[in-house]
Amino acid sequence: GGGEEEEEDDNDNSDKNEEADSCFEDSRTDLMCRDALAWFMDRFEYPACDCGEGSALKQRERAYCGCDGEDTPKSLQHDDDDDDEDSSDDDDEDDEEDSSDEENQDERDRLRGTEEPFDVIVMDALDPQENVDFADVLYRNAAFLESLYGGLTDDGVLVMQLGMSPYGKNAAEEVTYNENRAAVMDLTSRLGFESMHVYEESRCGFEESWSFLVACKSYDCRNQWYSSEAEIAAEMHRRILPTKSGDPALKYFDGATMKSYQNPTKAWETVYCRRPTDPMPEGCDLYRGLDPRARNFDSRAFEVRESSVQGAGRGTFVKEDVPKGSMIMQDEAVKKVHLGHRSTTLMTGYYEKMEEAEDLFDLYSYFEGYGVEDDNVAYAEYYVDSGSAAFVNHGCNGTSNMGGLTAKVKGDPAHARYTNNVRHVDETSLDPASDDLASLVFGKDGDGGSGGSSMVGAFNPFNPVRDRHLPAIGGGYDVATRDIAKGEELFSNYMLYEASVEGLSDAVRELGAQCRGEEVGRVKAEEVEWENEKRADAATVTAAAAAAAKVVS
Repeated sequence: GGGEEEEEDDNDNSDKNEEADSCFEDSRTDLMCRDALAWFMDRFEYPACDCGEGSALKQRERAYCGCDGEDTPKSLQHDDDDDDEDSSDDDDEDDEEDSSDEENQDERDRLRGTEEPFDVIVMDALDPQENVDFADVLYRNAAFLESLYGGLTDDGVLVMQLGMSPYGKNAAEEVTYNENRAAVMDLTSRLGFESMHVYEESRCGFEESWSFLVACKSYDCRNQWYSSEAEIAAEMHRRILPTKSGDPALKYFDGATMKSYQNPTKAWETVYCRRPTDPMPEGCDLYRGLDPRARNFDSRAFEVRESSVQGAGRGTFVKEDVPKGSMIMQDEAVKKVHLGHRSTTLMTGYYEKMEEAEDLFDLYSYFEGYGVEDDNVAYAEYYVDSGSAAFVNHGCNGTSNMGGLTAKVKGDPAHARYTNNVRHVDETSLDPASDDLASLVFGKDGDGGSGGSSMVGAFNPFNPVRDRHLPAIGGGYDVATRDIAKGEELFSNYMLYEASVEGLSDAVRELGAQCRGEEVGRVKAEEVEWENEKRADAATVTAAAAAAAKVVS
């Protein structure tokens, strides 16, 4: 009455083409009313911390297990004894507790492995802001969260409600009533999840907007998370059964709604950057907009001509002095040509399998030769500069003079805010077959690359700064890493443009050969091949014309 909408039953299945009117009565539903913490902790556990050679652990799992000497090792050893200093008067009681603990452990050992892991686990429990003991049990319990991680398949996804969404005026969550949320986010980010996303929804029926966490065990999840509206609509049509009435099966969610979830809100970025850490969280001092104090040298300050490097083809040269820390061609960086992960997959799939699509290889070579591989959005994406920055060559033997924003220079003047390398790598310092490549791409030793790159595996899987500024990060943020004199050629470090161990290994080998003068770059090789084909075609035409003239005569 009163004109209010009638409350809907979320479990009403009557309009679906299903066997039961209620989800609870569907034969595919296995409904259990149990202690969820005990159920998961009894049946699932964190992957065994085998740190030896050939271990199946992923890089993030190795870090959590303390395999690589991390400063904050795993918290997998859970002591069941409440107090090691009980008085002798309580010995009998302790013996009974020990016996009970042994029985409980025996029961856990029996139950382990009896349940198949889940593709998705949804945790819709007590709000983390509730000031009760059970909130600590849910959100600060490493053993429970480890069991959730262990209860997921290799591509599994954990979904968790996080309570009322933050405001931009809020203090750091670690020092407010949101401290449980901060704790669970921190622990979840260290467990081994490779990608974490937060989104807000204002249609949950609460007075405030509500936040949710989606944590993915595989980085491939980002391919789905950042799908286009059309791709999401097509998947919904393929996977969701039609209703009896013909009405949409989902009353609110669609592709456009998903697009609104893909980028965290400004408030999430703000409270993230207020974390009481030193140094401040990654990216907070770099990617939240261009520094208004730093000068940008636009495209008019550069020119393209024959490179000073033999066999490199064209190169980009400066027409005036460029001081260290100056931005380089940001006017062009924002206009880069972007090849998304779906397009890359389609292109490579076609030209590798279909002979008639072999011309696509030329297009792929364009992105490979002129572009930067980037996996900040998802695996296998490319960005190509739209102007003269596309002709910047690799700086052999560590001679690069431009790069991306990677580290704040304390005490430097504003215009010299950034440096290029946390750890210097070039084609002379790496072995293409070395295990060290994996630590650079995935581990704590990685550089921060220009626009992307790569070595991004070391990033915290939860980083709302990065996820809010993906196009800008992929687009450049290039700066001069030293003073560059008028007439000098621009060089960057191509090692930082690779987003996989395989790609970095190939780059070490290929760039090493090019720097030694044994090979030419991909673009130069393609141009030489094209010129040879053009001359061969011209010779064929000339020969055919001569033969025809001879017949006529």
